[in-house]
Amino acid sequence: MLQLERMQVLKEYMLQNKFAKIDELETLMDVSKATVRRCLLLLGSEGFLHTARGGAVLNSDGILFEQPYYIKRDTHVEEKIRIAKKACELVGDDMSIFLDSSTTVTQMCPFLHKQKNLMVATNDIQIALELKDHTNVSVVVAGGVLRRNFCTLTGMYTEMMLKEMNFEYAFISSDVVNEQGDMMITNLEEVQAKRIVTKSSAKIVALCDHSKFEGSSFVKVCGLSDVSTIITGRELPKHIYEHYREMGLDILLA
Repeated sequence: MLQLERMQVLKEYMLQNKFAKIDELETLMDVSKATVRRCLLLLGSEGFLHTARGGAVLNSDGILFEQPYYIKRDTHVEEKIRIAKKACELVGDDMSIFLDSSTTVTQMCPFLHKQKNLMVATNDIQIALELKDHTNVSVVVAGGVLRRNFCTLTGMYTEMMLKEMNFEYAFISSDVVNEQGDMMITNLEEVQAKRIVTKSSAKIVALCDHSKFEGSSFVKVCGLSDVSTIITGRELPKHIYEHYREMGLDILLA
C-alpha cells in the first residue's frame, strides 16, 4: 500500500469511528507501529486528528471528540501526577471534598493518606477503588448509571445525591479550557453532575494538563470565573500562562 493510499484508508477509518488504537490501525493498514505513528503525526499536524499515547481521536472543525478512557488514562501521566500532588497540598484535616471523574483527579488518591478524618465524595468508581484502603478517608459514591467504557456514574440518582451535599473543595477537570475562559467537555452525560458540584462547593480547583488549553469542545461546564484555582503542568506555554494571569486567574504550575 502506497503512502497516499495509507493516508486515505486512515482518514476514512477515523471519520467513521472517531478514534482508533494504534494496534487496530496496524492491522487495518498492514504496516508497522512506527509507520502508523508517522501517519498519525502527519494528520495531526494538519489538524485532522489529535494524537495521544496508544491512538488518536478525530478533530472536526476544531471540536475535539471524546477520547476513549485508555487514551485519557495513559496520556501525560507524569504531568498529571505532578498536578495531582500539588492539588493535595490544598487538602487539610477534617475536610469534605469532591473528586471529579477524571484521570488527572484520580492521580490525587495516592497522596490523600496523611490528612485526618477526610470525607471524599465522587462519582467515579475507579477513584472509590483507589481510596478503599485509606483508613483516614470516608468515601461516598454518588451512585447512578455507569457510562459504558468509562468509570463515571451519571444520571438522575447521581445528581440527586450531589444536590444534597456541600464541599469545601471540589477538584474537577475538563476536556478543554478555551480562550474565553470556559471549561468544556465532550459529552452531555457528565455535564449536569459537574455543574451541580460547582454550585455546592466553597472552592473549585480545576486540574488540567497543558494539552487542555486553547481548544474547543462540545458543551460548557462553567466559566473560569467560577474557579478558585487552576493547576496545570509547567509544560504550558508561557504566553498561554500569561493570558490567563492577565484575566485575573489564580493559575499554578506543577
